[in-house]
Amino acid sequence: MVNRRILCAAGLAAGVMLAASSSAEQFWQVRSGVTSIQLFEGLVEGLGLQIRDVNQTASPTELMEDPLGFEVSDSSDLVFVVEGGILRRWLSGSLRHEGGFTLVSEKGVHSFQDFVLYYENVGNGTDLFIRSSEKGAPRAFDLSTAVVNFSRGDVRLMIGSADMLISRELASAMGRPDLEHQIIGTVSVFGQIVQVGGDEGDSGLSGPEIDGGIGDIQLFRLQSLSAVSRTGAFPNGANGLSMSTTACNVGTANVAWFAPMNEQHPVIAMNLYREKDGRFEQIGYSWLKHGFFSTNSGGCGSCQHPGSGNWLGPNCSDTYGVGNNSSRTWLGPREEVNPFTGRWTCRGSHFSGGVDDCTRRHSGGGHGSLDHLLLVQDQDLNMAGAQFFYEAYYIAQDETDKYNNIGSREATASWSGSQWTFGSVGGLIEGPAVERWGDISATAEPRDEGDAILSAKTTDLGGGMFHYEYALYVHTQWQEIRSFSVPLAPGVTAQNIGFHDVDQDAGNDWSVTIGGGFITWSTDTFAANPDANSLAYGRLYNFRFDADAPPQNSTVVLGTFKPGPLTNLTVGTLGPPGAIVPDSFTIIRGLVLSGGLPDLFDSDDSRLVVRTAVFAPSIDPPVQIEVVATSPTETPSELRFRFEGMASRNQIERRISLYNYVTQSYEELHVGFAATSDEVIEIVVTANASRFVEPGTRQVKSLMTWKAAAFSFFTGWNVGIDQTIWRITP
Repeated sequence: MVNRRILCAAGLAAGVMLAASSSAEQFWQVRSGVTSIQLFEGLVEGLGLQIRDVNQTASPTELMEDPLGFEVSDSSDLVFVVEGGILRRWLSGSLRHEGGFTLVSEKGVHSFQDFVLYYENVGNGTDLFIRSSEKGAPRAFDLSTAVVNFSRGDVRLMIGSADMLISRELASAMGRPDLEHQIIGTVSVFGQIVQVGGDEGDSGLSGPEIDGGIGDIQLFRLQSLSAVSRTGAFPNGANGLSMSTTACNVGTANVAWFAPMNEQHPVIAMNLYREKDGRFEQIGYSWLKHGFFSTNSGGCGSCQHPGSGNWLGPNCSDTYGVGNNSSRTWLGPREEVNPFTGRWTCRGSHFSGGVDDCTRRHSGGGHGSLDHLLLVQDQDLNMAGAQFFYEAYYIAQDETDKYNNIGSREATASWSGSQWTFGSVGGLIEGPAVERWGDISATAEPRDEGDAILSAKTTDLGGGMFHYEYALYVHTQWQEIRSFSVPLAPGVTAQNIGFHDVDQDAGNDWSVTIGGGFITWSTDTFAANPDANSLAYGRLYNFRFDADAPPQNSTVVLGTFKPGPLTNLTVGTLGPPGAIVPDSFTIIRGLVLSGGLPDLFDSDDSRLVVRTAVFAPSIDPPVQIEVVATSPTETPSELRFRFEGMASRNQIERRISLYNYVTQSYEELHVGFAATSDEVIEIVVTANASRFVEPGTRQVKSLMTWKAAAFSFFTGWNVGIDQTIWRITP
């Protein structure tokens, strides 16, 4: 099982508190501009509030959903400090606005006409706030996780995508203390600036030049699971969720952080899981958040600022708030990103409108209230005794560690009467959330095309019955998974068979069959249906059944979906007595024409085909194949070896031997002539079966040889092996 490491992080400043510079200070002031506010109107109404009297006075920012625009008054005096071309901290002042809106609660009317956005050092990492225009008015909204960009060349300051949170003071005034820190929208400012003091000779950006090295994104902080949208009446409604994520570059080189349509940037997958009654299930997932503009903040070491938001420097952090991570302006389909390479292609993408170029046409508008968000149903949250886990997963090109960029936190979920609220329990645990659960967790092999992780849990039900529960998560396996096969020995009965996926469509659930020594769940092949319900990356499916046999070491077989180098994967786990598939094979003599190890697992007409490769007399078989597996026990009461295969012509003698670890030699147990169509040979050993199992390693081996019955100068024949498996009873 992968180690579980709890990550503890100190609080980060709101994107502007950076390492000190040796350059002299400059003082800059915002004199004019536009503030855009996106209010989550459906969420606000669900909270029992109303938005009225909206008075827009400017054209809002384009790359926001349904924004409202308000002009920054020329009486504004927000001042900030710049060193080495980088904004270091706020100093004083505020932005005064023309226009605004009114918020109505049961307790009264709260006017934000001509509202004020101001700086105050309160020492909790949030420095910017909004209040009404009345002098001395208490703060009404905290602005959290802002993206801040100072541009000397454009003489502009951007404060982007800050979460707009109801303050304690406003929540109290509305008679709704439960709404403190409730997000109701996002705020962005584009301000025109002038230098008002300090060193005139500041040379500009002072980011270090970094040659060589590696970049490595780590998920550094995860928090603030929040509902941002909702439809329907409780308890049959649906919810759109989001979360705040912080990345840290723990490598030694800059990491690209360009905005779409540039292809060099990370994306973030967000997921939600539930654990209840021994089951760990995924109940929600989002589209991918495309990264843009790094804040290069501190908090995870001595930040080596790269001098541009297009890069995340070593030991620098970047935070996206709840509102930023839920903006459909930056959300794209998961299938556009290869999780193994981290590559996204702009041509033909969602953002290009499907056109085969890299021109951005889709900017976030025209969506339903829940489209592309982390969608979760009331019914999946409204379960007493359930535990919830939210997860974020950064994906980027050239990642050196694909497990420190994913992590999860436990969450609580409560229905407030108008919406769901969430709390966080404990710290961030690094790695996929599926590894938090089960008796055993393992990664499928081979890993050449990415990783899939299987966790399993078994329960003794009493009366000789056992429950088997599996949770299969695809991490970076780009070919995806279309079948899940658990070995099942003859005489073992499986019942109460179940399947769970993350969607609400029962019509695409995987079908189940029992036969050929396996219980198998599957969906359509890619050839039959490229849009089948395959298990893609960042998702988790469940497989379950009861059986009248206790658990033992077992090997599950996973069939891949997309065409590619692999047709099957295997993963060691717990299961009922059943078939044991080979761990490896060796061609001692002969030449492989097609197929590989996974073709030996199932009776499915997918064969390992080997031909004669050398001239040899009949006494020396020109085709010899050894297969190796692992027994669940050192002392079996019965051992069965099953072979299924064929030869391309008649009069080919076949011999099958099992390795005797007592005599340290192969013991021949079958001799016969191969058929020209698949036939099954089963060797059964009941007396002293332990001689065929190596003590300590539990290794078992079989040797299969073929030779022509008469002397031949020709090597033009081959053999096809459809299945070689063991069934071993403790």
